[in-house]
Amino acid sequence: MIYNAFAVYIKNITQHRSSLRFPSEEDLNGAAVALMQLQDTYKLDTHALAEGKVLGRKRSRQLTEALNKFEDESNKTVTRQDILGYLAFSTYKKGNVKEALHLTRELVKIVPNHQHALGNIKQYEKLLLQQGISLEPKETAEPNLTHKLRKDHWNNYEKLCRGEKLMDPKIEARLRCRYVTNNVPLFFIQPLKMEEAFLKPLLFIYHNVINDEEINIVKKLAQPNFKRITVTEKDTGRSVEVQYRISKAAFLKDSEHELILKVAKTTQTSTFKLKR
Repeated sequence: MIYNAFAVYIKNITQHRSSLRFPSEEDLNGAAVALMQLQDTYKLDTHALAEGKVLGRKRSRQLTEALNKFEDESNKTVTRQDILGYLAFSTYKKGNVKEALHLTRELVKIVPNHQHALGNIKQYEKLLLQQGISLEPKETAEPNLTHKLRKDHWNNYEKLCRGEKLMDPKIEARLRCRYVTNNVPLFFIQPLKMEEAFLKPLLFIYHNVINDEEINIVKKLAQPNFKRITVTEKDTGRSVEVQYRISKAAFLKDSEHELILKVAKTTQTSTFKLKR
């Protein structure tokens, strides 16, 4: 029975080889960095996250939890140095160079001749010296905001992600929700649901503009063309990848599907000559 199940599995893999896409190293590293960013931003409990639960509130060290899992496994599927290596790299990609250095030094204690780790130590030390940061070992370190955002702005960004309110209650009290047509005949029968998000600058949120079925079509069209998000450098104007934006996106043309044209027209007509 086990053999038959395995044979069927291999047959399915072989038949769909041309359409299957296995995760690359970039996918793996990106997933690790994204997981750490989500954990930090939403203050997720590491132990609960490792158990598949996203309900915790207290943060704990990723290394401790990963090593706890390692010690609990009777059939070791990963080595301690593997854990340290991935944690060090993802911590570095997240911008915390000092903690990445600490983790890599722990790795070298286990594997003294680990050439890749030794090279990373030199790189991390060089980066820290360039930033004027002390190289003394430390158990915890504040994230190095290599994305050049002010720390208070970054903290506010994380609070907004968690759904915390930052707006002055007096300003919030002036915000309204209403149905609008923007004098577009298309919306006379079914007006748009518009929510005021901010007054200066004027920001609106439109609700129920696209339904779930249409969303799935857009996702299906976009997924094969996903590319890593980039930002434009202020000084050079070049598009570059940054550590704090690790998502992927795709651009769709109106000609690719009738739904894309419909969404484009709806967006154009709903945002034309906005007034409060």
